[in-house]
Amino acid sequence: MRNPVDSFTIGTVKRITSLVLGLMSLSALVSPQGAGAPPHRATATPKGASVPVAPRPATTAPKAASVPVAPRPATATPKGASVPVAPRPATTAPKAASVPVAPRPATATPKGASVPVAPRPATAAPKAASVPVAPRPATTAPKPAGAPETAQFLFKPSEKLLGLEVASRISSIKEKSNSVVVSLTGKFQRADWSLLFRDTSITPQASDGSFSIDVTLRGPRTPVLFQAISPFGQVEKAQGEIVFSGWDRIAQKWKPGPTWGGSLSAGLGVSLIAFTQSNVQPLNMKALTFKASYGYRFKNSRLDLGMSSFFTALPLTYSEVTIRFFGFNGRVGYAIPGINAPWRISLMAGAYYTTTFADAMVGYQHVGGPMFFPVLQRAFAKGAAFAAYFKFSPISDGMQFLDMSSREIAGGISWSEPVGRNRLSFSLDISDLQITSIIQDSRGITSPLAVTNRTVTAGLAWGW
Repeated sequence: MRNPVDSFTIGTVKRITSLVLGLMSLSALVSPQGAGAPPHRATATPKGASVPVAPRPATTAPKAASVPVAPRPATATPKGASVPVAPRPATTAPKAASVPVAPRPATATPKGASVPVAPRPATAAPKAASVPVAPRPATTAPKPAGAPETAQFLFKPSEKLLGLEVASRISSIKEKSNSVVVSLTGKFQRADWSLLFRDTSITPQASDGSFSIDVTLRGPRTPVLFQAISPFGQVEKAQGEIVFSGWDRIAQKWKPGPTWGGSLSAGLGVSLIAFTQSNVQPLNMKALTFKASYGYRFKNSRLDLGMSSFFTALPLTYSEVTIRFFGFNGRVGYAIPGINAPWRISLMAGAYYTTTFADAMVGYQHVGGPMFFPVLQRAFAKGAAFAAYFKFSPISDGMQFLDMSSREIAGGISWSEPVGRNRLSFSLDISDLQITSIIQDSRGITSPLAVTNRTVTAGLAWGW
């Protein structure tokens, strides 16, 4: 039989041992060990006491790694406390980099505070650069293609006609092949008075005296003259002008080619010749005449040069006396300022020489002198051109002029058309030469000599 004291002792030891083992198990459960954590010594913690947590520097680092901030020392932050943010100069720099602004010192801006913007002179420049603000004179200067030209009528300030009204704006402008025509409209209300335009009576188109007349322009400014005549013959005048803005553009079409340079032409013509001489039977004949001419116009100048020559190449009619004529002249001229294209007037002067070849004592020898030679030219569309000239030449015998009855008067007209790079022209020339002098025969007897030569020549010429 067991002793009661021994039984009590054994039971007490068992209960103490169970209690120790339970406390050790409880301590193992309360200890903060995680997966992969290094083992640490199990300690017994009194029941109900708080477990002190060791500082864990790496615990908060992963959370801060999600924000691209500058590295900072790992510190333990009490649970629930606000996290102080260290100055982060690089944090705001990437955001500002997306805006093209001038470089500025990196500064930390408190959270929630307004961001002060530094002056940015370069920021507004790219926006302004997209708009061409600079003056653009050439943008509005050229007229759009096909834009209508403008014409305006203006009265001279001091000249008005009672009862006459003319519209200043001209809407009807007609461009023809070789001219520009505009329509003037207006009203004339004056009882029993007549209205004239360039000596032509104007007939009103309605009872209110309204009228419309066509005017052919002569240049950028075309003078216009109105006259009013009373029943008793009293005349009143008023002058104005038509200003046309498109004259220079249209005049370019009428120029026959380059406005400077030389031109050479040669051709043949049929001449009708009536020759008379004292004590000689009059001679009427037809002949084939060769003609050549050369002209030169200086660039950017009003000077003109010209030369021309003719020769009776072949008589076409038979006569007892055969006579041929030769002539040459050279001239220089100056175009009158103020006369606009397509017109041109050159006042030319020079010298000429002429003589005859005959098989009898007929004709004249080595006649010459100075000459006055004005030329009128008019250009048309597509290169056509019209020209007219007049010639006056007093005749001299050597250095001494003969009397005023000894002279040559001539004139002519021509029309030319372009043929590729060349020109074909038609001309008509008229000449009247008269010579009066005193001759002396072999016996020393003097007698008056009168020679007259009248010619009309029509010809064709080819120009280069």
